[in-house]
Amino acid sequence: MNLIWRNNFGAAVSDKDMGTGIRKSANVGDSAGAVSPVSDRARAGTASRFELATFGAGPFWSVEPLFKFLPGVLETTVGYAGGNLPSPTFLDVFSEQSGHAEVVQLRYDCSRLNYSELLETFWSCHDPTQLNRQGPDIGMQFRSVIFCHNGVQAMLARRSRDIREQSRAFSRPIVTQIELLQHFWPADVELQDDLCDLEEKALEALPNPKIRRPCPGS
Repeated sequence: MNLIWRNNFGAAVSDKDMGTGIRKSANVGDSAGAVSPVSDRARAGTASRFELATFGAGPFWSVEPLFKFLPGVLETTVGYAGGNLPSPTFLDVFSEQSGHAEVVQLRYDCSRLNYSELLETFWSCHDPTQLNRQGPDIGMQFRSVIFCHNGVQAMLARRSRDIREQSRAFSRPIVTQIELLQHFWPADVELQDDLCDLEEKALEALPNPKIRRPCPGS
């Protein structure tokens, strides 16, 4: 089974062009295998009901099912973003030498699910006050980070973070980074497939059992 979804994105957009002021993740060039952030909709200037979102909230095996089974999410792919090494392997990222974060990239139907609702899931599925770790999982690859695909996502992400900081939703300061996505590197196919064996544990955290569904091929 191959759950990897590869899109045909164009060249990266600068902070100036996006007008967001957000920090860019490291640019590793247009190397083979990378997925860059600008959608066909942005390039063609036509509306689309499908969008991408990319989040880092700890080990991707525990995060991916919490997004995958949301109504409106069409596909999820685990991988790496925010580093400085082209085509990183799991060991490259695990060693913290590449600078990447483990992330989940998802394709969703905007007519059924909006980005603000995805942000709600992001904030609730991990502890955004933990720096470079999630519980016992320690390392910069487990950092809390939102990789934005466009200026609208950046605005919504920053606003949602500000609201939580101002309301003191957490007992400690939020350390979540918000960056413009430069490249997304899908993880090895074996890692995509192995997630099915780990999903039941993560699915216990879902509030609505009706949205559960078996892994493809099970």
